[in-house]
Amino acid sequence: MNRQVLLELIDIVIYMGRHNLAFRGHYEDWSSNSRGNFKDLVMLMSKNSGPLAEHINCIQQNGKRETSFISWQRQNQLIEAIAEDISFQIRSFIKTVRMFSISIDTTFDASRNEQISFIIRYADEVTGEVHERLLAVKESPITSGKKLYDIFVNVMEAENLNWKEELVGQSYDGASNMRGNYNGLQAHIKEESPQALFVWCHSHRLALVVKQAVSCNFNAVDLFGNLETLYELVDEDDDDGCTLL
Repeated sequence: MNRQVLLELIDIVIYMGRHNLAFRGHYEDWSSNSRGNFKDLVMLMSKNSGPLAEHINCIQQNGKRETSFISWQRQNQLIEAIAEDISFQIRSFIKTVRMFSISIDTTFDASRNEQISFIIRYADEVTGEVHERLLAVKESPITSGKKLYDIFVNVMEAENLNWKEELVGQSYDGASNMRGNYNGLQAHIKEESPQALFVWCHSHRLALVVKQAVSCNFNAVDLFGNLETLYELVDEDDDDGCTLL
């Protein structure tokens, strides 16, 4: 019964991950009307699952004396276990084809922290189909070329990838810390992996072309300037420290 319960909990975690749903709520007591997405989905599925319904009943009767598999710690463990399984499958594919490329970009999240995403790209050995997979997301307040290189090496070592011999391509935006010939990320990587060809990200190049084209039209300049001003007004904090957005 415990195996069946865990299988259903894993299905819930995968479903929520695919739909980018938050797991937890503010009040997660069983008596609460809204317990967070994870617990609410557990309750919903228990209506049509005998093992899960029995498990929930035991938790509600025995309280903390019953191993629940549903606490926030167990949720995190399920997420980590599934993430490790996905990473293992990606590593297995790459070790089979022995060739991959990497794309790295940074952006600010809602809390204004710099997030660094690592996208890995490889081709299926049999069909030739190209796959792109999110390998890792890291946070760093410093985004110099050397710092990004150190984070890159840590990710490669954590995933046990032989990047010095099997990395054949790298793609970033046009910022100096990424494409710089001497201190940029691509230069640091090429010192250890000379075959890793650097390609300026075509999406970023297109964005620069569009920006340059739009900047020639005064109406467009006014439009985007007003939108930026409006965004700053809506997003700024009020006197109580609450975001107006």
